[in-house]
Amino acid sequence: MENQLSIIPKYLICVDEAFRGLISGRLFCGCLPQGVPFCGIEELVIMMDVIMDRIAFPQSTVDKRAFASTKNTKKRVSAPPKKEELLAMRTFSPGAEHGRKATFTVQVQFRQNATWQGVVEGTGVQHREFKSELELMLILDMACAEAEAIATAK
Repeated sequence: MENQLSIIPKYLICVDEAFRGLISGRLFCGCLPQGVPFCGIEELVIMMDVIMDRIAFPQSTVDKRAFASTKNTKKRVSAPPKKEELLAMRTFSPGAEHGRKATFTVQVQFRQNATWQGVVEGTGVQHREFKSELELMLILDMACAEAEAIATAK
């Protein structure tokens, strides 16, 4: 995939703390000039989903539901992003460094069936595909736990 010119945005996840399944760190992508801190893998996934909604890529195949009344709210249709904008989402700011515990690069290629599909690579993970957000969360959690165990053993 890297040999071809890809327009799929990349997300850089820098994990600074990993302790008993709780991770925290910073999220970087092309639309964020500086990393955004997160505490917990759930918060990380929500932040990434908000970014994907904002840039409208990859577009979700299912509408999100809400408990609040939306009868007066018109559905906002966002224009598809331009190729240049998507290519900019593949670069990170100079402040994007490695996490103290682990570092991952994630590409979400599709948002189908109310979940994500894509590729993750980084600390302890070599180019692994995931078929759902849950699978991505498990991959990140296992890799961080392994990095934590290695660091503790030293």
